[in-house]
Amino acid sequence: GDPDYVHDTLTEKGHREAALLAERASEMNLGSCYVSPLGRAQATADYSMKKLGITAETLEWLKEFPAKIDLSKVTWLRSAYPNTVSQYGSYTSRIVWDIVPS
Repeated sequence: GDPDYVHDTLTEKGHREAALLAERASEMNLGSCYVSPLGRAQATADYSMKKLGITAETLEWLKEFPAKIDLSKVTWLRSAYPNTVSQYGSYTSRIVWDIVPS
């Protein structure tokens, strides 16, 4: 759901969506789970972790990522986005979740 950034919590809609996610998660064969230290991420994960009877490892680096990356300016990341093409020396902005895992 739409997060409450000011209070770092889930909104009412976010709580409903996290509960629905927990129902879906119970149908999946999840392995290890990792979660951001942010309050809204912890609250979202809590629904699923309780439903599954497992715990998630909190990793500091899972905090906020910038929404978009301009590969024209961040050259060292270009190899992570192999399908991004340059036109006229400029790259299309990409979201970080498009990144190819190594």
